[in-house]
Amino acid sequence: MCELDVYLMRHDSNAKVASEIIYAEAEHGALVLKDIVGSTKKFEGSIISGIDINHERMQLKESPMLATVFDFVSAYERCLSEGRYDTDLQNRWEEVKARGDQMVRDLWAKSKKAEAT
Repeated sequence: MCELDVYLMRHDSNAKVASEIIYAEAEHGALVLKDIVGSTKKFEGSIISGIDINHERMQLKESPMLATVFDFVSAYERCLSEGRYDTDLQNRWEEVKARGDQMVRDLWAKSKKAEAT
């Protein structure tokens, strides 16, 4: 059997966060990992960005934006399965757009500060 070491990338850091992982599943906007003894670790707003079986490594990427997108997709899938529109879906979409706009504004402000120094 192949067990994976898991690394989580946040902005500029990349840290080992789990070992001997044999199972991964998306669950309610989070990534749930299970190791060989059945212990689980939950990562909110994270996705698997890569798996390298040769090196027994899984790479995760974390961003607060991902949790917002997962919430929207879950609401969308619920509406599809129920065959109806729900205003909650529109609210979640507005949250995705607002969070994205804020990220862009924050990056712009940060880059302007860096140019000034």
